[in-house]
Amino acid sequence: IASRVAQRGDQRTVTAHRMAADRARIGGGEVRFDQCRQFVRHIIVHAVMARPRRFGGVEVKTRALAEVVALGIGHVVAALARAGMRAVVLDNFANSSRAVLPRLERLAGAHVPLVEGDVRNAELLHETFARFPISAVVHCAGLKAVGESGERPLAYWDVNVNGTLRLAEVMGEAGVATLVFSSSATVYGQPERLPVDEDAPLKPASVYGRTKRTVEDFLR
Repeated sequence: IASRVAQRGDQRTVTAHRMAADRARIGGGEVRFDQCRQFVRHIIVHAVMARPRRFGGVEVKTRALAEVVALGIGHVVAALARAGMRAVVLDNFANSSRAVLPRLERLAGAHVPLVEGDVRNAELLHETFARFPISAVVHCAGLKAVGESGERPLAYWDVNVNGTLRLAEVMGEAGVATLVFSSSATVYGQPERLPVDEDAPLKPASVYGRTKRTVEDFLR
């Protein structure tokens, strides 16, 4: 796992990469794969809290929030709940299942509000931001199969890039400036060496990887 923390004015973005290696380099320090999940939780939770934190040499500068909207269901919601934060889930269940909701609520120890819909639906996003006091977004929504992206390139550009553009637009209108974006190790293509350093050349070899890099460039 590696992370990139970028700041543009008051816009604060954290990009988390899932690495295809048994260990990775973070801020100059090596982290083994069995620590990666802990690191991801650390980055996500403290990217939306009010005090700087460090993990493996990476400083995460953060801000306070009332609620977090998690675009995509997963362990993110449970991690936030354990940190004392409430999460609202927006998901179209293209890559997940409603069947996980009861288990998710058991892990979170609380009811998890669900908004079913697509990240490209600007009207639905406006309604969600108006309904809940959201001050941060964890963006995991998107198509994610490397092989399929070559067969359905237009769908990947539409969902992964246009979806993020719609989200960023609505966030700006709602005054929400904290975003945790789930990127991919595919932005590195075939790395020259392992473990992959955070500053390794970005040279995605798939449509999926190129959509992720495009979003990263936009968020910078």
